[in-house]
Amino acid sequence: MLTSQMYHNVTRHYLPYFKEPLLNLGNSPQGFYDAYLPCVDLISALENSNVPDEVIEELNAIKDKILYLEDQRFAAVRGKFEYDMSVFEQDEYEKEHNIIPFYAMLRTLVQWGAEDIHIKAGFRPMGVLGGNVTPCPHFPDFLSAERTKYYAYKLMTPAQQQQFEETLEMDNSFFVPGVARFRCNMYHAQGTIGMVLRVIPTKIRPVEVLGVPMILKKISF
Repeated sequence: MLTSQMYHNVTRHYLPYFKEPLLNLGNSPQGFYDAYLPCVDLISALENSNVPDEVIEELNAIKDKILYLEDQRFAAVRGKFEYDMSVFEQDEYEKEHNIIPFYAMLRTLVQWGAEDIHIKAGFRPMGVLGGNVTPCPHFPDFLSAERTKYYAYKLMTPAQQQQFEETLEMDNSFFVPGVARFRCNMYHAQGTIGMVLRVIPTKIRPVEVLGVPMILKKISF
C-alpha cells in the first residue's frame, strides 16, 4: 500500500521520491532521508493487483516525466554503458528458420511481468505471475523439442554442452542487457530439454513496491 504522501508526490508533483522519517525502534525521530520510488516498478507491481484501471492510466500518463527526473537525479552516480543490443536480433540461422531470438523472448516475458520463466517442449513460453504458471499471450506458437534444445545450447559453451549430455542437467547464470540477470536450470525430461529461469532484477525494488511489512524497513535502520 502507498502512503498518501507518496501517491500525492508522484501523481501531482511528478516527484519520484519523498521525505521519509527515520525512526528508531522506540519510534523516536532520527531525521529524514529521500526515499526513492521507481515509477516503472510501481506500475509493474500494481498491474498485477486489483487497483482500479484509472490509477494505472494516471501513472502511465506521467511515467516519462518521472523517468526524466530519475535520470537527472542519478546522472552523477550512474555509469554510461554501451551494451551489445544485437543479441535481440535474429542471426542468419534464426531468420532462415523463423526463430525468435532467446534474449528477445526473455525480454518480452520480463516486460509481461514474469517472475520465473518456464521453457518446455510442447508448451508456449510460460511465466509465473502471482504464483501461477501462465502461458505468455505474446507467443501463440508451441515450442518444439528441437527449439528448446536450440535455446538451451545457445546458453552453453561446447564444454558445458558435453557435460550436459553426460549429466542431463546444468545450472547456469547470465545477463541480458537492459532486462535482468537470470539463474537457469536446464534439464532432460521424457527425452526433451526444458529450462526454468529465475528473474533477478538489476534494480533493487523498495519495500513499498515489494509489499513487505514496513516494520522490516524500520528494523533495517
